[in-house]
Amino acid sequence: MAIYIKAFVLLPLLFVSSYASNKHIDLGFDNTDDSSLGVNVDVSLEAILKFIDGKNNQKKTKKKNMKHELIFPDPFPIPREQENQEEEAPLDPPIIGVYNPKPDFETENRGAWIIHSQNAGVAAMHIQLIPNNKAIWFDTTNLGPSAIQNNPLFCKPVSDRPGETDCWSHGVQYDVESGQVRTLKITYQDKATQTEIVEEDTLEKILNTLTTLSMKVDSMGNEIEKLKTNEDKLKSIATNQLTQQCAELCRSEDIKNPELEGDVGTLHKTHNIYQSTSAGDLVSTGGYREGIRSIRLMNTCDNCDFQENANGLAAMRWYATQHMLENGSFILVGGRGAQNYEIIPPGKLQFQVQQFGLNFLVETEDEKENNLYPFVNLLPDGNVFIFANDRSVIIDPYSGKTIRELPVLAGGSRNYPASGMSVLLPINLNIPNPEDVDVEVIVCGGNTKDAFKYSEFPPRQFFPALKDCGRIFVNKQGAQWDIEEMTSPRVMGDILLLPTGDILIINGAKTGTSAWDATEEPNLMPLLYSPNKPKGQRFKKLTPTQIPRMYHSVSAVLPDGKILVAESNTHALYDFQAKYPTDLRVEN
Repeated sequence: MAIYIKAFVLLPLLFVSSYASNKHIDLGFDNTDDSSLGVNVDVSLEAILKFIDGKNNQKKTKKKNMKHELIFPDPFPIPREQENQEEEAPLDPPIIGVYNPKPDFETENRGAWIIHSQNAGVAAMHIQLIPNNKAIWFDTTNLGPSAIQNNPLFCKPVSDRPGETDCWSHGVQYDVESGQVRTLKITYQDKATQTEIVEEDTLEKILNTLTTLSMKVDSMGNEIEKLKTNEDKLKSIATNQLTQQCAELCRSEDIKNPELEGDVGTLHKTHNIYQSTSAGDLVSTGGYREGIRSIRLMNTCDNCDFQENANGLAAMRWYATQHMLENGSFILVGGRGAQNYEIIPPGKLQFQVQQFGLNFLVETEDEKENNLYPFVNLLPDGNVFIFANDRSVIIDPYSGKTIRELPVLAGGSRNYPASGMSVLLPINLNIPNPEDVDVEVIVCGGNTKDAFKYSEFPPRQFFPALKDCGRIFVNKQGAQWDIEEMTSPRVMGDILLLPTGDILIINGAKTGTSAWDATEEPNLMPLLYSPNKPKGQRFKKLTPTQIPRMYHSVSAVLPDGKILVAESNTHALYDFQAKYPTDLRVEN
């Protein structure tokens, strides 16, 4: 039986070996003497038998040495056939194709509301989150008592109510993690007040001088009588002396009172805007009344308060917009009665004025303005996009030159007091050719051009807010607005860019406009807008809130992705009994 098995195995081998010895098989061998073993092979029967016996001996030896190889493996295993080969040339980098991931799975999660603080103490006109996880917000200082007193206690005179003092806080630093509130000290030492004090002091000194001169004149008695003929000359001499003394006194007071030069004071009444510098410090500009030309700085330390130059701005900035430029400076655009813009450096209270006229703001002003708080965005090329009322332009901020005007966004007004919303959509910079980068702005909501005319004073009428949104590629010649509709009308809303690239639309009302008591019917439904989805599928309703957030409500994206939503006050004073009362709760 064994003979038959050997014959069965050996005969095919003999046939193959015989065939290979007489014919070259083109399988990549170097020459006709090569074989699949890489050497010349003796194909005789005796050689084949020896080859088979050798393989069996190798298996036995391998089994004996396996344990040794596992315990003492070769620390630098090098394939023997590669020992003498030359080093291969480096390969070219792989070509990476376009990666188009599938869209994320949709979920039914629509968010939830949590009360973070029952009473933050102060209503908010503006908010800014700073790097130490604190949010700064403050109110105008002429709205009467807030819900929290200054701590430590600090009181200041009320300018338009002689004899009254105000010990209430009008600004807070809010810890977004703990909900703890620290009141901010807001003093009232403005340039006008200091000037009045100096003028009174100077007048007193002048009167003392006159009294002294009068006494000297009286003591001269007889000499004056003798000099009656020279009375006019004497009066002239006395007047000149008085004028000279007054000039000296006034100059000395300028030196003693640097406030006259607009030096560091503190925060005034405000209806202003602010942002953080690249270093994280807070820069606040403009406001109302005594704060209308102010610039304020606040460092990020836990116990810092505002510093201010009460006369630092070139123009009055009430309802202006502030935005950071590529070099870290700020552009301040517009404001009531200010058809211009100016550039201020970061972190400075004293600087050289850089102001530019902007006729665009003259052209966009209606009977009831509708071009205040213009929408401003820095574009990737360093130019600035400005939207006011229903029109928009792109300017070179450093020369004042208008680069291009964009088409009108029809339908109504989008800026204060009609008060729509706008944001620069996420930009994909992973494009080989910078000219192919898409830069797109969206503008949503607002009201008709004459809505404020009817909502401002009783008997008030509250027109329905606008429901549409317009998108436009601001860096493309000939681009047109692409219109889509929200699920409900909205005015005075907030629009926030989320870390996911989605947009959150929140707060506001369905009717009316900005201003005191100029709105009705709050919009309680937040919307999630996904700009990359197909048109018609971009809006998603989220869980509605139960707290109306209309005029003077604020929101901000927190570092953990949550949304801080705070305050609402549609009244000229704090009113906790109204239909829509002043609300000082904080949610996220």
